[in-house]
Amino acid sequence: SGFLRIPSIAMVFSPSSPISPGYLNPFRKQMDKLKSSPPPSPTQLSPSWCLWLVSALQGHELTSDVRRQLADDIEQMGYVEQEDLIEFLETGAAPSTLENNACKQFLCNTTELYSALALKDPENLVTLWDQLFHHILPSLQSILYPLQRTRPGFDLRRTILTIFRDRVLSKILRDVQNRIPILEPMLYTVLLETDSQDEDSRQFAALASRIMGTKNRRSAVTVTRIRSRTLPNKPSKKVTWSDMRKSATFIL
Repeated sequence: SGFLRIPSIAMVFSPSSPISPGYLNPFRKQMDKLKSSPPPSPTQLSPSWCLWLVSALQGHELTSDVRRQLADDIEQMGYVEQEDLIEFLETGAAPSTLENNACKQFLCNTTELYSALALKDPENLVTLWDQLFHHILPSLQSILYPLQRTRPGFDLRRTILTIFRDRVLSKILRDVQNRIPILEPMLYTVLLETDSQDEDSRQFAALASRIMGTKNRRSAVTVTRIRSRTLPNKPSKKVTWSDMRKSATFIL
């Protein structure tokens, strides 16, 4: 097979370990080239899949012909090879590369991400988000869509945004105590796209609510005391917000 045997390469990555510039050790020379420019074509690097996936995650521009060729290659992969590719993306390439993208944007190392916003303008995070959401993610979707067609349980969009949430946003925003309105559109999107019942999701929701200033807002079902317009002399009664929407006989 002309495809890369990914399992041996995936072992190089560890989402819980510190990231270094040479985290693709078996391909250090090729990765040095990728930092300055993307590879010329998928057929000129062999094996190439790790390199192309990391290149796309870094935000390098891939032509439509290249993306089409990569998608065709995925179509021809066997089941095990496709599973290896997904594992490499989820546990190796995406966590490491998205975190490195953030370090590059904020000019810091991974241990300094927690204090990045204390030293840099929040616009840097908006720029990083725009690159991911409007460029990197669509590029990945155009390449990896065969995986989503054959595996309904694999949600690329949710996977990438969840990794960005846990490996980038949760670190950069951990110690932020004040509201930052410019970040609200990004936070709303991430909350919506990655919502689940796990602990990481709950912790991020609490963090986001603090930054969006929603922590102390009244619940939609807060009880409101009002008087009936049709019965003005009657004592006030308890009506929920949902009741008020259903009937025009109640006023605040």
